Amino acid sequence: MVNNMGFIKDLLENNDKKRIIGYGHKDEGMFGSLSIYSEDFNEQYAEKVAIFLNKMKRAELKDSNDDYMSTLKFWYTIPYPHELHLLLIKEGFYIKSDLNNILNAKTIPQLKELANELNIIIKGKKEDLVNQLENQMSDSSKNELLNKSRLYILSDKGISYLNQYSDFITLAEHYLWKISQKDVDEYRRNNNPSLSVYEIAEAILLERISHSLSIGLNNYSSSTCHCLASLYDELGKNRESLKYYLGLLLLDINMTHFQNEEFYETYVSAIKDAYGNESYGVLPPGIIKVIIDNKHSIDNDLIQEAYQSVKNCSKIYLTDSEFSNMISDLIENEKVDEKKYLKLIMDRL
Repeated sequence: MVNNMGFIKDLLENNDKKRIIGYGHKDEGMFGSLSIYSEDFNEQYAEKVAIFLNKMKRAELKDSNDDYMSTLKFWYTIPYPHELHLLLIKEGFYIKSDLNNILNAKTIPQLKELANELNIIIKGKKEDLVNQLENQMSDSSKNELLNKSRLYILSDKGISYLNQYSDFITLAEHYLWKISQKDVDEYRRNNNPSLSVYEIAEAILLERISHSLSIGLNNYSSSTCHCLASLYDELGKNRESLKYYLGLLLLDINMTHFQNEEFYETYVSAIKDAYGNESYGVLPPGIIKVIIDNKHSIDNDLIQEAYQSVKNCSKIYLTDSEFSNMISDLIENEKVDEKKYLKLIMDRL
């Protein structure tokens, strides 16, 4: 392992706000800094961050201002990303990419441009284009492309190192959970050491809901709801996942700040202007798609379970039959007349 990473020590010694390390800031930032605390920081931490990034995308070494380097510097707060990248290559975590990865990293127009330069005829989907180029390129063309490329991929050592931090990476990928490695370790110590990070996350998220109820908070967190839905997706618990997605639709249609139709029209108009999509409204199209794609797995019992899970924690203005009708409309017509159900809610406010 790397033992001489002086810039990491400098960052610790010179940064009086130690929370500003890792994935953005502790209180903000899109990569879930709550997964990482200053006490977790060590000389190998920068490697974990860089290797985690490379798990998501291939790393192309260009200059200090390219997207890869900027991401390391500004999102991951690595002060010297270019030096870090070279260090990871030197230590054997990255290796030069093979031809297949180099071609796959290119866009379809770039592949066609390359084929045109080499007088090679290619057609079909991207996978076909890559295969055709690989099969038809001369050895000299392949070597030239390999020598020019600055694309790096994880070595076996890098993959092995990455596997050592699977929990760490899972928590960072699921930053919305707001669950740290420290939380996971503590839960394992107090319960069962063999529990997976997903089982622990489920228990912690459910505990948060129970705690909100026990102290009288009339609030069902939509973020917690979304976390549970995505968690059950990964665990393959389709029915549980769908229950929380249905609950999200109920929460969203129940939003009380749409006090009148004029405000609703203004809101939807702004969304359409921003996204250029006529289907956008109060209900998120991504969740609607999940419901439509899984409509054959949704029955009235599941709809009622979703309704009760939300009603137990929040004030709901739709009746269970109205919510059931809304989901039936969605499944049957693949869209919802939002105004119809929002009017019911507004009349009861």
